Amino acid sequence: KRRRAALGIEGVAYTVERLRDEPDEVLYRMLLRWLAGRPKPAPNPLLLKDAVGRTLASALQGRGDFAVTRDGAAFVFRKVSRRYKLYREGSAQALGEVGQAKMLTATLHMDFPPELDPPFQVFLLVVMLDQMARNADTSSSRVEAGAWHAYSRHT
Repeated sequence: KRRRAALGIEGVAYTVERLRDEPDEVLYRMLLRWLAGRPKPAPNPLLLKDAVGRTLASALQGRGDFAVTRDGAAFVFRKVSRRYKLYREGSAQALGEVGQAKMLTATLHMDFPPELDPPFQVFLLVVMLDQMARNADTSSSRVEAGAWHAYSRHT
């Protein structure tokens, strides 16, 4: 699925999109690729772009976190409990966070310092929401793969 967000922040247009317009690799396709011995696809980070298409920030998913860059600065965006926290690379002190303030609520809260401009803060929110959507897609793929396995055993 192609995911792209058009943002209007303080009267300025921004977009968040992937570097390449390629679908996410779902679990069963990952397994087929691995069994066939094909290489892993090239990284496909999320990009924050301004109205003229300049990249302002990027987020590349790693194992359990995201490597985020902005204006030459490197950050780590990591899920901690129900929230995602932003750290300067190499630091254990969180700069800020976004996510659920309380369990069993759909309300999201952001708490970042003013040094991080609003477009970057909203970009981090979109990164978190994109990850939640990808997790939901992966979960449905697991259910589909499980259903296929159950079906194939009975035929």
